[in-house]
Amino acid sequence: MGSYAEALADFDTIINDPEATEKIRLNTELKRANCKIHQRDIEGALHFYDQCVAYHPNE
Repeated sequence: MGSYAEALADFDTIINDPEATEKIRLNTELKRANCKIHQRDIEGALHFYDQCVAYHPNE
């Protein structure tokens, strides 16, 4: 089983991939925020949730 730090790095790679669809980016951004929750980093999770809403306001 991998670590949360590795998962976050993988999520960033997917989010920054120009070939990733908008739906994939949205899903990955939510998973990144959820990962922060599992790390007990509530402030970090809220930051990523806020980013997700800002980048995808109509989803």
